[in-house]
Amino acid sequence: GNGPYSGHMICMYQYERGVRTPEPICTNAVGCNPPITDPCSREELQRCGCNPRLDQVFSFTVQGFNLQENDNLTFVPQSELCSAGRGATGVLSSFSTPTSKTVSQDRQRIQYHNIQATGTGYFRMCVMHQGKLFDVGRVVVRPSCRTPMVLSGGACVEYCPKNKIPIAGDCRLDALAMQHADNQALMIPVRMSVPSVAGLSLPDLATTDAERRYFIYRFTYELSRLLDCDAKRIVIASLSNGSVIVNTVFKAVEVAKGKDGEPRDDFQSSERTPRGLVSLFQALQRDQSSLMYNSPFFKHIDRDFVPVALPVRLCSDDTFRVFCPYSQSIQAVGTTSVIFVCLMLLFQCWCVCQCCVCWHIDRERGKAFSEEELARVRDNPQKVEPQLQIEYASSWLEGRFVGENWESARGKETLAIQG
Repeated sequence: GNGPYSGHMICMYQYERGVRTPEPICTNAVGCNPPITDPCSREELQRCGCNPRLDQVFSFTVQGFNLQENDNLTFVPQSELCSAGRGATGVLSSFSTPTSKTVSQDRQRIQYHNIQATGTGYFRMCVMHQGKLFDVGRVVVRPSCRTPMVLSGGACVEYCPKNKIPIAGDCRLDALAMQHADNQALMIPVRMSVPSVAGLSLPDLATTDAERRYFIYRFTYELSRLLDCDAKRIVIASLSNGSVIVNTVFKAVEVAKGKDGEPRDDFQSSERTPRGLVSLFQALQRDQSSLMYNSPFFKHIDRDFVPVALPVRLCSDDTFRVFCPYSQSIQAVGTTSVIFVCLMLLFQCWCVCQCCVCWHIDRERGKAFSEEELARVRDNPQKVEPQLQIEYASSWLEGRFVGENWESARGKETLAIQG
């Protein structure tokens, strides 16, 4: 249609005027699975059949149909969407304004000359064309460090500090690493494509098999090198099928103890917390130009498999689990059986007591009248106490006959009334 095309993937380097991508749209990458996420990675470009040359600088080019010289290019962070409110007539502060524009004769290409990126990261390209805003693709801006080095404090280094993670090759503060969860071990499944051994996958091999033990050994020490941590803090809890899923546990740092055997209050470690290790691992997994994909071992990792880390604990059998099984270590079976029988007997006694209370709850507790008092009431009610007179009168009004067999009298058709 009329306007710029979508699907642009462009690589830039910080403070460099221009881009390293010769063709912003790679037609061979349309059916590539998984799709390209880092146009600055030569291995990614070769895998999808795109031009892997990144040693030249080109002008920023946008392809489309019927492009105009007044088409404005803007950039927003990848986490945001193109919107007119983000300055459709200018550019983001992380990018400089182009010095000039060139539109091809067929109006299918427009070049923005001398655009410079002052910040690193992942950005979304937005083009305003004839009053409409188009989302045309992504731009990856990396620091001018040799891959897989990262930029930290203005210098190219191999590892970021323990409170930072690499984002597009730039070490940035990691919010997860700053959380106070130093003592909680975490487990994260890692899916890898590993060839089978003698027709069996690694999870199906015996735990004493040499191939399986070598895989666990290499996985542990390769991962400790990538994360720059002590290999003793990495434990392989189990191997599962589904390619090969390695359930990896990151243990907490062991706190040094004093002479009295208590943990030292002044202890400080240069190691990351378990949550910091998980955050760093996932950051390396998302970046195809990171140290992880330069490793001949971890280049077979499944980049799209990013599950949530689970808190685990060390059980009595030296196995990390989310919940430890009940090991009958609270009380003996005989003790619990006696307690159960006693409680059942107590419950039955309580039920019997409740039944007795209910049986006597409507029992008549009033004062019984003697035959002498009944005779006095019949002869002359005015000679008895006022309270007894009131009760005598109420009984007749309510059909309760004092001193008579009222159940038999009630069955008769006529009641004899004595004066």
